[in-house]
Amino acid sequence: MNKTALLSICTAAMLTAGCSGNRIEDEIDTVESVSDGGTVVLNSGLTVHLLGVSPQSAFAEEYLRANIVGREVALVPDSEGDQTFASYDDEVWAYVTMYDTGEALNRKLLTLAGPKSYYTGELSDSLEAYNAIFAAGPQRRLTDNELSAKLKSASMLVYGSTKEGGFIGTAFFINDNGLAITNNHVLNHGANYRFYLSDSQGNIDFENGYTLNRIVATSDYRTGPDYTIFYVNMDDDSKKRMSWLTVSRQPVAGGDKIATVGNPAPGELLPMSYASGTISAVRAEEKKLQINAPITHGFSGGALVNEYGEVVGISSSGYDNNNANLNFAVDINVVRDRLDQLNLPYAGK
Repeated sequence: MNKTALLSICTAAMLTAGCSGNRIEDEIDTVESVSDGGTVVLNSGLTVHLLGVSPQSAFAEEYLRANIVGREVALVPDSEGDQTFASYDDEVWAYVTMYDTGEALNRKLLTLAGPKSYYTGELSDSLEAYNAIFAAGPQRRLTDNELSAKLKSASMLVYGSTKEGGFIGTAFFINDNGLAITNNHVLNHGANYRFYLSDSQGNIDFENGYTLNRIVATSDYRTGPDYTIFYVNMDDDSKKRMSWLTVSRQPVAGGDKIATVGNPAPGELLPMSYASGTISAVRAEEKKLQINAPITHGFSGGALVNEYGEVVGISSSGYDNNNANLNFAVDINVVRDRLDQLNLPYAGK
């Protein structure tokens, strides 16, 4: 083929994609829609698969829809993957960065969603770094926005009913098989229970209520630490939607930042609310943490996490009409000891 013919072919190709194609790393565009947990579509029509993020991640999909649609992103290809694309009808694999903040979206989703959302296909550059996200021990401090999303997606509203009436509390998952924790004063053998999942925005799915499978261990709040360990009946599809939290092995101290979620109005069925504060004191003899986070009765049984999103306690009690925010949580150490005694599988074991 002579040079004139080659030039003609290249010139024609440039009308659509350019002689060598469009470079992925040059793309800056707005997210138009979300296809699944690991895929977004840009305004240009280009479909982008997020490297390292499973398309089956329900958490990632919900988070992307709530937080990423309408925002500008930049793309970076994996060094061993395709560097260009021919048409905006194509699909590409890339790392996605938020254009306004520089935040790495792929890493953020994996940090918040956990190993269930991890997918190694097409991944090379960040394989070791992404594997480290799920290694033992905290990785990085989370923002309030991230803590709120992580907590809410792993929590559920507990609704109990007796002949005298109904009551609500909060609980949270600690593995992918329905193992959960709450307070003993929320869940014991004296009522009928329904459990309703929350999404990362705190919206409760009241259309699907789950039932109690069994109580594994409990400690009467009147005589000891206020906790119950239990399983929720969940089918495989429901398990795909749920998230869970890691039980911390890190020591806590007065002044440490903490956060929790729960129902803000015990008399009403409202979305999960986020509350944060600090540990005011560690009451080792009582196996309690004194906290100043502004919580109400509807927060009972909710996870109390550190700034890495790991569970350090269970929100349990406070004083009514107390402006000093004098509230308490069960130290997770006593619950973790019981989990280990029973040889139960949990995140952070």
